Amino acid sequence: MSSMFKQISKSLFYEKATMSVLFFLSCLGSFMYFFVQVSIDGNLKHLAYNKTNGLLINSSQKELLIALHSNQILAATFLIIFSVIAAFAFYMFFLKYYRNHMKEIGCYKAFGRSNKQIIAVMFFINSSLSFIAFIVGFILGWICSDVLLQLYRSSFDIESLHKGILPSNLAIGFLFIVVLSGIMAIVPYYKFLKFDISSLLRNFPEEHQNKWIVFISNKLSNAVPTKYRRSFRIALRKPLAVSLLFLSVGCFTVLSIMSMSLHFSSQYIYETQTLGRSYKYDIQFENYQPYHPLEEDSTFYLRSNVKISWKGNEINQQAIGFHKKTNLFQFYTLDHKKLFLPKEKEVYINEALSELYGIRQNDYIEVNIKHKIYKLKVAAIVGNAENKTIYLSEPQLASMLSIKESSYNGILSNTVPKQYENKSIITEKERLAYLQKNNVSNKISAVINQLLGCIIGCLLLYLVILLNFQDCTRNILILNMLGYSANSINKMLISIYKPLLNVAFIIMVSLSVIVCQFIQKSLSIKTGDYIPFQTNLFIIGGIWLLLNLIYHLIHCRFNNNIAKIQNAGQTKKYIL
Repeated sequence: MSSMFKQISKSLFYEKATMSVLFFLSCLGSFMYFFVQVSIDGNLKHLAYNKTNGLLINSSQKELLIALHSNQILAATFLIIFSVIAAFAFYMFFLKYYRNHMKEIGCYKAFGRSNKQIIAVMFFINSSLSFIAFIVGFILGWICSDVLLQLYRSSFDIESLHKGILPSNLAIGFLFIVVLSGIMAIVPYYKFLKFDISSLLRNFPEEHQNKWIVFISNKLSNAVPTKYRRSFRIALRKPLAVSLLFLSVGCFTVLSIMSMSLHFSSQYIYETQTLGRSYKYDIQFENYQPYHPLEEDSTFYLRSNVKISWKGNEINQQAIGFHKKTNLFQFYTLDHKKLFLPKEKEVYINEALSELYGIRQNDYIEVNIKHKIYKLKVAAIVGNAENKTIYLSEPQLASMLSIKESSYNGILSNTVPKQYENKSIITEKERLAYLQKNNVSNKISAVINQLLGCIIGCLLLYLVILLNFQDCTRNILILNMLGYSANSINKMLISIYKPLLNVAFIIMVSLSVIVCQFIQKSLSIKTGDYIPFQTNLFIIGGIWLLLNLIYHLIHCRFNNNIAKIQNAGQTKKYIL
């Protein structure tokens, strides 16, 4: 048993490049999961302890609690996506490994080793490798979670934050990272159980391709230009490699579009939240104030918390009614046209309500104020509205609240009257600092997504070309001995995935945009912070250029590998 263990270990780790990619994929999945989860569990445990002991949770802690629950979904998403990618990569590699080592498997069985023993050894070796990756990812995730804790501190003004990991979440990570990869290492082996020892020793299995795969690949390749026809035909006869290629392009495209969208959306929000505003102070009162004349550079407003009912959704918002039209806050539509104040039985809504819930202009919504429901017409969508805010006429809002007309509980002004100096005042500087803080947070997320996209894209593309390179090494060297030029061999066998890469990008880019829109919409609804989706043709073109650049760099590395094999005089080793 020990001799078989040593021999299998030696043959596996001879594939250093592939095993390194698989190790890094497992490590990356573990890191991304614990990077988020470690910053969640310790704080959830701390907040739960405060609740249990009857301690009050302030508004900042409530906002943090919402963010933590949202990030739990993010951590689970990271774990599932990276685990699926890694599992598929493990399956592809070990399927190829068993095909290329059928004689060795036949020898093990000839010397009395059972299938169960071979499977146990493969599972143990692969699980051990994944366990090391799991531990490395956990340690790195624990260390780097300080980045998220710092973001929590700056976003919620809470200093007492804690790291931690629940045993149940640690076990979930272990199952997905370690156990799943071990299972995927042995699943391909079951294809070879039906073959006897003599067939394995003669390399008999898998010699004939599925006729349907051949038929489909021939039909599809006939539909492409002649110069790409042979490359398509060869590539399509390896459906798993094609699937991995589409997966790599899809992951790269989704993460790249997401990162650019986060980058531009943060700037978009900053611009819309500063557009049309020319006041320096927002003075807020706890109680309603009776009307009295104000300075010319001031205007008062009435605000109240409301609930909107729309197609089964109950949406919490803030309603604001301005006393009169003022230059201190000018409404603009989405196409930057000026708006006057809303009329009676009309309401202006913010862009988030329109994009996230599908409320359109001229629709009728139900507004619940103090347990009374009012049906109002959506007269316009305000592009520069405050977050989670709708706008009504001040007399109408006062009537709904059953208070005197011209009462108010807020003032926009460029000066602060002496009698209001002790009131709650939000300065222009504080407001811009808050917007800038959110802007920086979104840009950090954008950079993380961009790095993840490049890393995953590189790893999976590298694995696709590596597996193809290893399958074709013998054929490449035979063609070289027959006098084919390096350029001809390259076009026939190495570059077969380049045209398919571009086809995959064309197919996946539309799907990636839909996925990104869905993710950002779901996050916006879950967290309550609107993240507008932003992309354009220049972004798509830049992602395509970057994808082809990555492919070209990986491709150059394999061309160098062939030259090294030839220069080292190892041709016989690969051919015989």
